[in-house]
Amino acid sequence: PVTGRGLQPGEYQLSATCTGFLPGAASLVRVVDRALLDQRWTLAPGLALRGRVLAADGTPATRLHVYATAEHDPGDGRQVSYAEAEPDADGRFELTGLVPGPYRVTIAADHGDARAVPQEPLHVVLAADTPELTLTMPVTGELRGVLRDAGGHAIDRAMVMLAGSADAQHVLAGDDGSFLFPAVAPRDYHLIARRNSQRLAGATLDGQPVTITAGGLTT
Repeated sequence: PVTGRGLQPGEYQLSATCTGFLPGAASLVRVVDRALLDQRWTLAPGLALRGRVLAADGTPATRLHVYATAEHDPGDGRQVSYAEAEPDADGRFELTGLVPGPYRVTIAADHGDARAVPQEPLHVVLAADTPELTLTMPVTGELRGVLRDAGGHAIDRAMVMLAGSADAQHVLAGDDGSFLFPAVAPRDYHLIARRNSQRLAGATLDGQPVTITAGGLTT
């Protein structure tokens, strides 16, 4: 049961949502001078999109977010169907409460996690018999280094940015000036470091050029 108290007289749009079910149609009700009792909604179960996220080496990938967004025409009047989930320790996820149709499936890393994720979405047509998905993280390289001043002393707690042509990753250098980008898509980047709004590395406007290779370590 659901109870709403303290409503002022007037008209209200009521709707109901529940995890794993399709949203109920909104209904218009009028509150006058007495309680409205026994309002009911019937919700239909939605479809589920299940699968697993794997690292490039085939091991489970965790600390990620998987999203499914419907790809219908925004002008057709239908409510946007959307779901998100975090993979479990085995990399498995379940996106529930979805309507049938085409979806765009994407992956994002946790906030502050400088990991490369697939840049292109996976397009899926969801039906009752849609098989489980296997989403694979890209092959990556690693970038690590230490920020030092002209005298060779470590520069601590600086913000380090690795900027690509279409994205950027940020990490905070440690107390010893060390920084690590553990999973970076292989391509060309520019490295820029700042502390207190002062540029410390990458003195040129574009920053210091860095090339990341697949499976390699760049220092």
